[in-house]
Amino acid sequence: MALLWRSHARKRLVHWPESVDERLEILVRQVIAEGGDTSAAQVLGALVALCPTDPEKVTQLVKEYRQLHEEEFRTQIDPVGLPELRRRGPRRKPRD
Repeated sequence: MALLWRSHARKRLVHWPESVDERLEILVRQVIAEGGDTSAAQVLGALVALCPTDPEKVTQLVKEYRQLHEEEFRTQIDPVGLPELRRRGPRRKPRD
């Protein structure tokens, strides 16, 4: 029996706020800081695979997401002291 995280992969383009993308990177860095070896794809896969499947719970999560204020969201996790990620591919350009 194959492990889920090693099964056939599919790419998906995700369009979301920059602060959410920053949170994903912080989550990856947290796992690495705990001695884990992971990627953004694995963190996202874990969150989706283990998310509640009850439609009411998922609907409630979406409603809560839509009510979050960006500045408050950004300050919920302090990334100080977390390891930096090794970047593959072209570097991102800073926003003006």
